Amino acid sequence: MIEPTRMNLILMKNRLNNVIKSSNILDMKRKVLLDRFFKYLDKLKKEREEENKSIDRLYEAYFNASAFLSSFRLIQLAYIINSNVNVDYSIEKLMGVSLPNIKSEIISKYKNLLFESLSLDDIYDSYYNMFNITLKYAENEYSVRELALELDKVKRRMNALRYIVEPTIRKNIKIINEHLEEIEKSDFYMRKHIKNKLERNKSN
Repeated sequence: MIEPTRMNLILMKNRLNNVIKSSNILDMKRKVLLDRFFKYLDKLKKEREEENKSIDRLYEAYFNASAFLSSFRLIQLAYIINSNVNVDYSIEKLMGVSLPNIKSEIISKYKNLLFESLSLDDIYDSYYNMFNITLKYAENEYSVRELALELDKVKRRMNALRYIVEPTIRKNIKIINEHLEEIEKSDFYMRKHIKNKLERNKSN
């Protein structure tokens, strides 16, 4: 139980103001994170469809090429393609949340000098298209997950402040105010009693 003094009343009121400010800041943070969360979610749905289509195109190109080339040659091509890709990774900070930014770059494009099959070019283009889409999908999926986790933390903090901390402080302020009012009333009646007594003694 907090001691009902004027100093504690001032401290409680200051603490209440700080709690309200913190709650408002968290609410602003929640709105910013929610806005970005839904943007990433929309991208994720579109990229999921694009990823499935790009995988289908790659399979189709692979099967077309397998009619003209050996499995060994196709595996060799896969190694060539993978070695020609460079992935750059950076981090963006949004309200304390780390969001990835992934970019891919083709170091040197494969050239079908032997003209083995036009399907090789299809494999190459389909692979890089799928690779880039998959990278963006992974980037957005990770961002959605991180934002969802942070939104959950913000929500729990806001609920704790609004439904536990703030009501407790308001209750303490009310108790201290009531106690101080009782003291003031008691002091008032005491002073009035002493004054009346002194006046009676003077009259006697």
